[in-house]
Amino acid sequence: MQKNLRWGLYLLFITFVFVVTGEINVTAVETNENGTVLSTDEQHTDIRTSGESITEVEIITLDVDEKNATHEQINRLITADMITRETKNNTESPINVKSITTTETQAYVYRIGTGTVCQISLRWSGNIMVSNYRYNSLEIKSTSLLFPTVYDTLGYRFMSAQPAALAGTVHAGTFSVPVSVSKIKLDFSGLQLYDMAGDWLSVFGIRNAPIN
Repeated sequence: MQKNLRWGLYLLFITFVFVVTGEINVTAVETNENGTVLSTDEQHTDIRTSGESITEVEIITLDVDEKNATHEQINRLITADMITRETKNNTESPINVKSITTTETQAYVYRIGTGTVCQISLRWSGNIMVSNYRYNSLEIKSTSLLFPTVYDTLGYRFMSAQPAALAGTVHAGTFSVPVSVSKIKLDFSGLQLYDMAGDWLSVFGIRNAPIN
């Protein structure tokens, strides 16, 4: 019995070490911003230990014929709108970049036309040359504090931001939200950006996109 107890304690200790260090490998599928699979059955370090980034955002309606517009056209319209909003917002309230290793990530959610389909895009700016983003999971839910409704959940995603730049945009996923909903909460697990200096950096704070 003592021998079994020792074995039990040993296995418990090993499990604890793996959980604390985060050295747990998971199988994931990498996709680009269009959702195209880049590779399969590759092992990735579990990035859930990087913490969570939670933010509330208003849904911006993209005035487009969702049945006839192509994915590329929608992305171009979204990117142009984000730049316009960012430029206006920075003119009124400039971003204060405090150091060489500072950048800021904004989350934008667009409703494509009049339907339930929405697309999230991330826009960054600062002093870091960013080439990629990734997250382990993204939960889209209502803004209720006590009993939030989960509208959709997205799994692991890798987003290429080529060419690397100090400011740019990545399209981070498509999901469905009821047409009556105008504001949602985004709950990222393991959101990170890749610094061209050679490091994955965790994104713990996301600034709300300017709406007006």
